Amino acid sequence: VGTASVLVASGSTVWVGGGDAFYGGVRRGNLAVLDTRTGEALPWDPALDPNDSVLHRRVEQLVVTRHAVVVRGLFEVAGGVQRRNLVALHPTSGQALPWDPGLQSADRVWALAARGDVVYLAGEFTQIAGQPRQSLAALDTAAPALLPWSPSHPGATTMALSDDGKAYVVGPTGAKAFDTASGQQLPWTPAVPLGTALQEKRFTATRRGVYNVIGEFRSVAVDAQTGAELPWMKTAIYNIGAFFLEGETLWAVRKGSDASGGERYTLLRVDPLSGAVQAEIASVDGEI
Repeated sequence: VGTASVLVASGSTVWVGGGDAFYGGVRRGNLAVLDTRTGEALPWDPALDPNDSVLHRRVEQLVVTRHAVVVRGLFEVAGGVQRRNLVALHPTSGQALPWDPGLQSADRVWALAARGDVVYLAGEFTQIAGQPRQSLAALDTAAPALLPWSPSHPGATTMALSDDGKAYVVGPTGAKAFDTASGQQLPWTPAVPLGTALQEKRFTATRRGVYNVIGEFRSVAVDAQTGAELPWMKTAIYNIGAFFLEGETLWAVRKGSDASGGERYTLLRVDPLSGAVQAEIASVDGEI
């Protein structure tokens, strides 16, 4: 039993990041992979900072490709080697891949996003693996090696990828869009501020819209092509606490209340442009 703050499903397994815990009766640190059929922990164990206090390490996000599990957080050792706050792990052995991002003490990666074998990074850094990068970089996990992709958005805090080859990035100077192949900045300017949310499930992009939660259940949405504000955030549904995608299907989590006044959360499938609620799938008590 433990506190899991990150869950990523992949086939018949689920990757778990969070607090030090027992999974299926097996002790794991801040990372584990579970068999979804049995609930048991698989042998995969990258052993984050095995000799350090649990309070000194944290998993903040992970993404899974065919060739790697890329993890960001707070740690100094992962997969048996020195890796500061960012590591690419072998998905079967849990050992660190040879690629070393070489983050300095002041560097932070705030967001990861994967498309195929490529993992895109956004954060506060001026180099990755010894090569100049201004807060944005891309890792080919198949090699593994840093790609030439090198746009600039200093202080980038969050990022989302659309399936038509665009990377939407939010930072202190606003939101920008870049081509995921060339790195060229695209002529796109949102009509309203998109905030600086650090939680990846709160910032989402499709080929039709870009969505973010910028406060306590306060949401904003803009057209992915024109940047114009989509009016449905104010008129169709509200109190949205998170967004996520299934293909090009947009899901939203809405906060409400039950008959006794307690908090209630509903999972909605919504039209990305009109905001029309196409289905209400579940409603649960608790927190998101």
